[in-house]
Amino acid sequence: MISNFVTAQGIFNQKGSQLKRLAEQVAALQAYMGVLNKGYKIAKEGLKTINDFKSGEYNLHNIFFTSLKTVNPKIKKYVKVAEIITIQVELLNNCKKTYEQVKSSHQFAVNEEVYIGQVFDKVISDCEAAIDDLIALTTDSSLEMKDDERIEHIDQIYLDMQDMNVFCKSFSSETLVLGASRMDEETQVKSLKNWIGVQK
Repeated sequence: MISNFVTAQGIFNQKGSQLKRLAEQVAALQAYMGVLNKGYKIAKEGLKTINDFKSGEYNLHNIFFTSLKTVNPKIKKYVKVAEIITIQVELLNNCKKTYEQVKSSHQFAVNEEVYIGQVFDKVISDCEAAIDDLIALTTDSSLEMKDDERIEHIDQIYLDMQDMNVFCKSFSSETLVLGASRMDEETQVKSLKNWIGVQK
């Protein structure tokens, strides 16, 4: 009887120990779950923060690149922009006027007229390309550039247009001088023929 009681007590003691261990494990698991939940919360908040940073950075980049596509009104009013247009008008008028004088003077052979026309066509083509660049530099959403880069390019177009204008004036002047010289020579020959009585 005593041995049965001892045995039963031992079993209850074992079950009690097991229950106690299980209770401790459940408590440990609950503590662990609490830590996990905190960890997930921190991770989630951290990812959200990172995402916010990324979005913010993206928005900053987006704003920056959009601003590069928007032309500062001061650049549109930059004095050299107007001067480039003025040079273009002067240059085109000079080409047209000179070529008309060449044609009407009848002092140039057909191949000479073709060559002069090709020179003026090249000048006009380069001039149009420069103006296209200028339009792109002063039009929103055409190019992504900082203000100083736009100014630098406009300055270069201005110098190129000046060079073209100088060349065009020089070429026109030399061409017209050549035509006038030939006309003068022709007049002198006619006068000489008239003086000596030669009909042809």
